[in-house]
Amino acid sequence: MRAFALIPILFATSLDAQQSPRSGDTLLDQSALTELLRGQEIEFYTGGLAEYYADGSYSYRYALGGERVMGVYEFRDDSFVCTVFNNGFDRCDLVVQSGERTVMVVENGERYPIKFINPMPE
Repeated sequence: MRAFALIPILFATSLDAQQSPRSGDTLLDQSALTELLRGQEIEFYTGGLAEYYADGSYSYRYALGGERVMGVYEFRDDSFVCTVFNNGFDRCDLVVQSGERTVMVVENGERYPIKFINPMPE
């Protein structure tokens, strides 16, 4: 069994109040999240880089030259992308369209606008 098959069981909770969308945010269903993020490199204004590989694996690098963490991800139908990291840590992030921007909202409510979404290098 693939590790990310367990994600729906681990994250069967509803939106946390701090992680709720703001007025004007548009939620994305699983199909829209898949189209937006699968096979893409996501660069944040913080310098972080998230990579959503087509096979369901995930990589995040903390700014240029920073530590890289690996895991697996799954897109949910409620605008969440959930990740289980190889170190056992797990999280779900809310992804919304806010006007012209795509924004990731983490568990504590902090919002991280996405700077660029680019296809993964072949």
